[in-house]
Amino acid sequence: MEKVDRCFVCGSITLNGIYVLGKFICINCVYELMDLDVNSEKYDEYRKCMIKIWEDYIKTANLS
Repeated sequence: MEKVDRCFVCGSITLNGIYVLGKFICINCVYELMDLDVNSEKYDEYRKCMIKIWEDYIKTANLS
């Protein structure tokens, strides 16, 4: 049985995606991130999600 997970960025539940520092990102968000322009309306939203992933990782890894 394949594992389904909830996307950290958009909240969708899917089989396809990647894990970044322990957080699941669905394939749709991965493709959107790869094509994202800094002038895009979604840029700041994605940037905040990536910052949150790093913050959570640092907290759990006791690297601070």
